[in-house]
Amino acid sequence: MPYVSDKQIMIEFVMLDPYIRLPLKRADNNSANYKILFKVPDKHGIFQFKVNYRRPGYNFISEATKVTVRPFNHNEYDRYLRQAIPYYLSTWGTVVGFLVFIVFFLLDKEKA
Repeated sequence: MPYVSDKQIMIEFVMLDPYIRLPLKRADNNSANYKILFKVPDKHGIFQFKVNYRRPGYNFISEATKVTVRPFNHNEYDRYLRQAIPYYLSTWGTVVGFLVFIVFFLLDKEKA
């Protein structure tokens, strides 16, 4: 029979220190499955998922799984980032301003 608890079962995402510590939530009210969604830190390393659940008078749950985390390489990101739109606009604004300056500079005639 699966173990169902109303107490908080915590999961830790640990390297040397716990980076993330969150309570697991039951998938369904009638289920003994627990789940949680979170974002992994942007840091190289080998992390562990740890569940350590101890209650007096019951058997304990102690589980650890190793996970390798590698952030994206520079060529694995999206081609254009939405956060960089101001930088894209400022770059094109500089190019257009430079071209306008060149046109006025070349077409300006000196008066004798």
